Amino acid sequence: MPEIGGGRDMDSPINIVLAFFPFSFLNRPCRRTQPESCMPLRRQFFRIIDVALLLGGLTAGSAFSAVPNHTIEMVTIAPGPYPVACTNLAQDTARVAQLGVPLDDFWTGADDHYIGDILLEPADTLVVRPRIPNEDLYPRRRNSAVEFVVITCYPTTAANNRPDYLLPDNQRIPRMQRLGQAPLLAQQPCIAISPQPANCGRFPLLVFSHGLAGSPIDGKSIDFLVRLASYGYIVTAPFHGDKRFSRVKIEDLNDLIYVALNFDRVVELQALRPLAVKATVDLMLAHPQFNA
Repeated sequence: MPEIGGGRDMDSPINIVLAFFPFSFLNRPCRRTQPESCMPLRRQFFRIIDVALLLGGLTAGSAFSAVPNHTIEMVTIAPGPYPVACTNLAQDTARVAQLGVPLDDFWTGADDHYIGDILLEPADTLVVRPRIPNEDLYPRRRNSAVEFVVITCYPTTAANNRPDYLLPDNQRIPRMQRLGQAPLLAQQPCIAISPQPANCGRFPLLVFSHGLAGSPIDGKSIDFLVRLASYGYIVTAPFHGDKRFSRVKIEDLNDLIYVALNFDRVVELQALRPLAVKATVDLMLAHPQFNA
């Protein structure tokens, strides 16, 4: 078993690579007119280092296999004072059944699927399509528009009797808007003073960015959004669809090699997330009903 935090295990992959890989090429002169001539070799070196680090981590990981899980599950807070409603996210389950693809694949972006492909009422669903900058950070999506579907949950009125939308895993999207329906926002009480404070009568906006390879409606995420909204927040969440852009799970040696050789995809995946969040904020701030 390799030592953790003490001496070095000289037989580990990372030590072998660092001991025997020639470093001289890193400082070789580049042509002044072709500075990119040195880049492919340098990239390959760092990819080899990536593989070594990942392999070393995989080896060292076995040392922790017997360590118990230290995850702490917090006590769920009670719902807030506001009833909650959410925007349209109706899905064409008949089309999903016809395609024979697990619904979760559309939520997470697996195998080039995406939730935007199965929207039942797309004209009434919140969607953003930010233009990706023409930069090296986005090698595969640069200078193109990428779609992100958005769900928003918000405080609503007690008189809102729209039915809940049942998800296949028996979770519910409460009082979900359907075709042609506008959001029914609760009235935010204002302090009885004059002049009234800025933004009086308006709810603050929160953006929820789900975990890697997840979605805003997987597991307990939708319950989390609803619980926050019940305390007087407009909570909006894009479907990142991470699996559209890169393999995201590292479970075996093939996955490790994939990540090392396609690290630009992993970087692009992460770099797209803030663009999706910004586009979602812009959408909500410009929305004629949410920002009235």
